Amino acid sequence: MANVKLSFPKKAFYTKYPLEMAVDGQVYQIAGGASVDIELGEGTHAVTASLTSRGRPMGVADARLEIRPGMCYDVTYAPLNMKTGTVTVNEVVPTLFNSGAAAAGAGRRGYKNTAGCVTVFVGIALVIGIVFGVRYCSDRAANQTVTQLNAPRTVAGNQVTFTSVTAATTKNNTLTVTVAVTVKNVSGSKTISVYPNWKGYVDDVSVAVMDDYLHQYLQHGDLVPGKSTSGECYFTAPKDAKRFELVLSLGLYGDSTVTLAYDIPAVETTAVTTQATRAPGKNTAPQLSIQ
Repeated sequence: MANVKLSFPKKAFYTKYPLEMAVDGQVYQIAGGASVDIELGEGTHAVTASLTSRGRPMGVADARLEIRPGMCYDVTYAPLNMKTGTVTVNEVVPTLFNSGAAAAGAGRRGYKNTAGCVTVFVGIALVIGIVFGVRYCSDRAANQTVTQLNAPRTVAGNQVTFTSVTAATTKNNTLTVTVAVTVKNVSGSKTISVYPNWKGYVDDVSVAVMDDYLHQYLQHGDLVPGKSTSGECYFTAPKDAKRFELVLSLGLYGDSTVTLAYDIPAVETTAVTTQATRAPGKNTAPQLSIQ
């Protein structure tokens, strides 16, 4: 015996009219958006379906249902116009977890409705879910946090080491914090493509992180085994800021991250001024003095 679900989707046209679907002459009435579960033996079965309006049939359709051993079936009706409709038959695979229970419950139609069958697409969805679940766990393992300098962390074959943090005042009375980092390929066997991307937070507030030609920025490209590359980035922080978090991602899709959670260091202020002196009768170029 095989499970067969007779369905009349609510999205179908004319669902306000009741559907009569007959299988080998046995008539089942199905409301729009509802379904009926039945059991059929192996072999070929005749299916007819139509809507009823004022005692007259409309949207008439018919189909042949071929039952094979170990399979289940979805039979779906949809009207095309006032005169004709269509019956679609989909062969589906019983779920591995309840196929035995479904066979034990033969003859109990209410039980069949819950034990049921699942389509191949549901199985594919489960596989995709497992794959993404594994990917999620792998990403968690590839995302690490460090709270001190010169403490290497390895993610996706790359060893990441934050080597220095410096702070300086700006003319706007804010701080410019510069962070230096070294990335080394420690995979031992493969070339790794590095795509640096930065995110920054100062006292839990997002800030823009810059790496440009003004600094020795960390470049993207292929890193062969045993080789390393170094660079810097910088960001602006309020003068009274206490702590920052700097997130460096090396993967093309923003994965494989290492986060530096660190206190903003003390500032050694260096003021640079220019003084122009003029002797009588001659011009003197401005002189640079450091105080």
